[in-house]
Amino acid sequence: MHGGSVIIVKGDTEKNDEVAQFAVSYSNAWKNGNLTADVYAASPSQVSKTPETGEYVSRGSFIVRGGERTYTRNVGLGVAIGLQVTPELGVIGGPIDAVKSRQNIMSSFVRDAMSPMTWPKRSSGYSGINMGMNGSR
Repeated sequence: MHGGSVIIVKGDTEKNDEVAQFAVSYSNAWKNGNLTADVYAASPSQVSKTPETGEYVSRGSFIVRGGERTYTRNVGLGVAIGLQVTPELGVIGGPIDAVKSRQNIMSSFVRDAMSPMTWPKRSSGYSGINMGMNGSR
């Protein structure tokens, strides 16, 4: 997808589902009206900004070479905003499960068939919002 997000994961993670949801939710999939999207992971050695002879890489782009890619299919779009109280007061945002595990108050937004332009209006109290205390959604 043109406008796909690039997520760099340092080290190993067991939270590939959260990484995948973060990637699709912050890509153009939401704006394009998709309810789900596919993502893939590639190793650092496969990523290059240097084109082969006869290729062109536009500014801000890169090339992924080789067939070794780990695909995650049909990842649902969804983000959350939470208020974390401990260890410090702060606002956190990201994939729903990641925010749910670290928040005291949370709002989650899941992509449905609504227009992207109506999303901010619905987040202020319409049916698209789930608000909870102490780990509930």
